[in-house]
Amino acid sequence: MGGDILKLLNSMEHSLNAIRGQFSPDQFSALLNMYESEIAENYLVWFHERFHYLQSIFTPYGHLKWGCFRSYTADVLQAWFGISEKFSCKKKVPIASYLDDENVNALKIVATIHLQDIVQQFTNISEYAYLSKDIFQITQLDQDSVVPVISLNGNEYNLNGIDILESYAKFEEALLGYYFEEKPLDETINPDILPERYYSALDYFLSNVGSERLHEFPIVCELSLAITKLPKYNDMDAFKKSHPSWRFISMVNCLKENKDIASPDIFSNEAFFNYANRVLADCNFETFDDVWKSAEDYANQADLSMAKEMIDAIEYKKNNPWMLSFPMRNPQDFFSKEFNRFQPIFTITYDTVYYNLDNISSSELIFENHFQALALQICGRMSKRCIYPDMLQCGFSYFGLKNCPYQINGHCDGHIDGNSILAPLELDDEDNIIGGCTFEVVLNIMGTSIREIDVYNVNEKTSLEAIRTAIKKHDMG
Repeated sequence: MGGDILKLLNSMEHSLNAIRGQFSPDQFSALLNMYESEIAENYLVWFHERFHYLQSIFTPYGHLKWGCFRSYTADVLQAWFGISEKFSCKKKVPIASYLDDENVNALKIVATIHLQDIVQQFTNISEYAYLSKDIFQITQLDQDSVVPVISLNGNEYNLNGIDILESYAKFEEALLGYYFEEKPLDETINPDILPERYYSALDYFLSNVGSERLHEFPIVCELSLAITKLPKYNDMDAFKKSHPSWRFISMVNCLKENKDIASPDIFSNEAFFNYANRVLADCNFETFDDVWKSAEDYANQADLSMAKEMIDAIEYKKNNPWMLSFPMRNPQDFFSKEFNRFQPIFTITYDTVYYNLDNISSSELIFENHFQALALQICGRMSKRCIYPDMLQCGFSYFGLKNCPYQINGHCDGHIDGNSILAPLELDDEDNIIGGCTFEVVLNIMGTSIREIDVYNVNEKTSLEAIRTAIKKHDMG
């Protein structure tokens, strides 16, 4: 019995080590559950999270997810402002706090905001199969058929999109460990101690295609993310063509059934495109000639330094096609300045935050985080870092950034309401902001102030049913 307990504790320790990092595709940021001084000795954890950033910026999937979240933020803020502008009422956070109002038209805008939030949640179906009651009511999708079911460890297993992302990143982490330390792949990818999502896709690939084609696994994972649109719920065939795990299954089956598809030479750029386009075409997916167009169109519309960075990433990836599937194939490329500019925009550790802002505007990043934090709280999505749920958190506080000067010096804890004493705005001779609460500045730019916002319980969520009930109640009244 004692041996079993030790085995369990050892397994738990390895599982915790496996999740010592986290990546956010909405902020293009990484969280490392360690001190900055520990990163060097845990470089594989760091690379794993950096690779998730590469998955985002080197694939159409990542670009579309980023664009969708930015649109969601803008749409929520615009609709929320519309309530007070059209109906001369106080701005409230979250939208659930409007349900007691007697203005039916205002409640209809609340319904619009909630629907936008549902649509945003639905985009996460590409990674997790969970369907909320509201999503199910709108889409009528069958919870049991949203993702493919495979056999894993003798049991049925739902292969989610997150399985593709994590199995892919874990494989690249294992390759790096092998190249740097001669660490066996199965030591890094050990099913006895890892959660299933870190090896499920690899297990399915090997079971169906065989270990002799192992080097094709990361290519198939990459092609699973080479989509032209995010999954839509109203057409199941189109849904499967855009869902990473369904695409992965299709391509694995394609390789299994078409033995004539030759393994590519990873040192030939032409071989990458020939192989990729052959597999994509055989599965009736868009080829690489088409997949980048929608991402390029979106990025070219946005006058942002981040959009410019994404265009640069697309160009780099087109010219260096192997740098996502096999970034370590050529040490000169892997350690090059051109490749290493592509790092998470910011990385949070226990004791610091460090930024990758050589090509990104710091003001743009600060404002973007404030916009996102406000939109999320409007929709009742409270930060796990929230201390006072009846106050608003700025972007620094909401996302766990530790470098707002007023939080550092103790003037503010990142939670504000109409009674808060805010650091006054300071401008230089050219009217550049050099001091003051940037969250209040963002609100001012949008035409409001924290003084004009009533904050209730930011963790209070609403539902379509609750909104319908409120509209009927006040309409009848």
